[in-house]
Amino acid sequence: MITVFIGTFNRLDTLERTVRSFERFETPHEIVIVDNGTDHPKCLELLEQLEGRVKKVYSLPACDSMEEATDNFNVAIRDQYEGDGGEWFAVSEADICFDGTDPRALDAYIKLATETGTAVGPHTRVDAGIPACYPLRSRVLSTESRLLYASSMRWLDDIPYAHWQIDTTFHLFPRTRHFNRLHLNPIRVGPPFDAMHLDWYLDIFHPTEENAIYMPGLRPVGSWGKSWIRDFWGDFQKDPVVAFERLLAARRSYSDLCNNAFMLSWCYQYGHGVTADLAESRRWLDAAIPSGTVWEPLREDWLRMIYEDDFSVLGW
Repeated sequence: MITVFIGTFNRLDTLERTVRSFERFETPHEIVIVDNGTDHPKCLELLEQLEGRVKKVYSLPACDSMEEATDNFNVAIRDQYEGDGGEWFAVSEADICFDGTDPRALDAYIKLATETGTAVGPHTRVDAGIPACYPLRSRVLSTESRLLYASSMRWLDDIPYAHWQIDTTFHLFPRTRHFNRLHLNPIRVGPPFDAMHLDWYLDIFHPTEENAIYMPGLRPVGSWGKSWIRDFWGDFQKDPVVAFERLLAARRSYSDLCNNAFMLSWCYQYGHGVTADLAESRRWLDAAIPSGTVWEPLREDWLRMIYEDDFSVLGW
């Protein structure tokens, strides 16, 4: 039995879809939801509904740091450890979904964890499915794709894997009283045992009810793009031109220029808030990932993914 701990905060469709995605697995498992301070009535209503479908919902304080989020997980983990939790534990987040994943994935993770003696989880899928309506698409394709080359994987029978750190993505480990985030020396498993990171599939042109609830109240530990995607999202809903101009003006005032440059590149690539200009798009992409970084050897590959939707370079 696997006890899966899913962290959430003010989620609707995302949490519902992720919980439902576990139904595809035949491996015995149970779901425990770790709620980090949800306060919106509709999200609280969903949690009440899920109480009848999952093993337990823990209602815990809101988190302003990863340490606080880890503490909340450990409240639930200790309780399950001292109670009737499974032989294996897994920690994940509401936006890690297994739609399209091989139904044998949980068995594959257990097999690898048993063989290697370390934590195991899925790579997050990087392919043509990451939509053009997601403002950080180029960041996903450029920075995440280097983990997913078939030629760089090791294999255990038909299971491709590589050693790589896991933070908030699903990872499985033997039953324990304490979850020690970022100290588990984990491995990630490739296709077809990978997973979706649902926050990479946001549609900025068609915001959902969840987006309207989750985005404005996004906490420091939430969302892959953190405050960058929150602020740009809010500006874009009012006026794409204003959103673009604020990005351009902010490029000198923020300490982290990476997401800013990626979003400017996206605006120029597709003509959102500004006239489309592929040369400018490429210039901002180079600003986000300057030459000489660890991504440099694969630059031509991820440029093909970003501008030509050519994912054949990954070798799957």
